[in-house]
Amino acid sequence: MNFNYHIHKSDIRCPYCDERCTDDDYVVAQELETRVEFECEHCGKLFWAESSIVFSTYSDCKLNGDEHDFKSAEKYPSVFNCENCYQTEVRPTKP
Repeated sequence: MNFNYHIHKSDIRCPYCDERCTDDDYVVAQELETRVEFECEHCGKLFWAESSIVFSTYSDCKLNGDEHDFKSAEKYPSVFNCENCYQTEVRPTKP
């Protein structure tokens, strides 16, 4: 893998004391998807840190110039789900 990115705000938390730990050397970022031994600067305990990149993808008919085909959910009549993509709408129920 050839990633070139920088982490500006580290959010590594110690699993023992739940304090934020800084990664001044960007060791975890350089070792993507590899466990790196890390020492908590607060309690002094050692733990593993592992970084990864996660992508979440969602389909949307409108992005491709198509109209949504919304159908009402059986259990929740005010919730409408598109039959062709990931989109959902909540509509007011009629009195």
